[in-house]
Amino acid sequence: APSIFPNRWRYLNQFCNPTHNGFGMVFNGASNIEQLHEMIQPYMIRRTKEEVLKDLPPKIKSIVPLELDAVEKKNYLDAEGEFAIWIEKNLHNVIQAQGQFEKLKQLAYLAKRNSVLTWIEDFLSSGEKLVVMTYHIMAMNDIYSKFSKVAVKLDGSSSAKERQDAIDKFQNDPNVKLFIGQIQAAGVGITLTAASSLAFVEYSTVPADHDQAEGRIHRHTQKYTSNIYYLTADGTVENDIVDML
Repeated sequence: APSIFPNRWRYLNQFCNPTHNGFGMVFNGASNIEQLHEMIQPYMIRRTKEEVLKDLPPKIKSIVPLELDAVEKKNYLDAEGEFAIWIEKNLHNVIQAQGQFEKLKQLAYLAKRNSVLTWIEDFLSSGEKLVVMTYHIMAMNDIYSKFSKVAVKLDGSSSAKERQDAIDKFQNDPNVKLFIGQIQAAGVGITLTAASSLAFVEYSTVPADHDQAEGRIHRHTQKYTSNIYYLTADGTVENDIVDML
């Protein structure tokens, strides 16, 4: 709206809390906010969460393609090529093929690892709580080591007491922002409704496992929308798994 805001310098001085730092003017804030709000009202529609809830679906699912580390991506592509050759020669060895496939999935996680950690860090900076689901213990422990000061974890080896302690801390402690669980161990029988967002960083190949895991943060009677994120190593077997899911 150039007729309303014709001059950048005037805008900065009027609305961006101008201060002098001894060298020159800096604009690191906001000022005259109510006046600004009145001026932009004809140009912006502002609605509260309560006003838009009735228009939102119960769940919003998003696929988030992540950038891959160059070295780890090469390791993954080399392994994928070897797996393609191996599978041609061992087509009927289902158990061994499954083991090779799991290794490929782990390499895909390593290729996107840095992007996953950055994404989680950015999300937590909003102040909201987040549930993260992994498939392998390696990935779960890796993420926990990065966020241990604000996180709890739960896997298949957790005792009943450890399991309940992790749930209670996440549900009730405002300082615990992150719950990290294995899809199959933490995907059933627990309530994690302190969060309205869940991110899968690894995948089961069984759709029902994901539906169950999503149900930890979403109850049919709730009024708010749950956000489900699939953090995907783009250009890897994870694309195929997510398509299948």
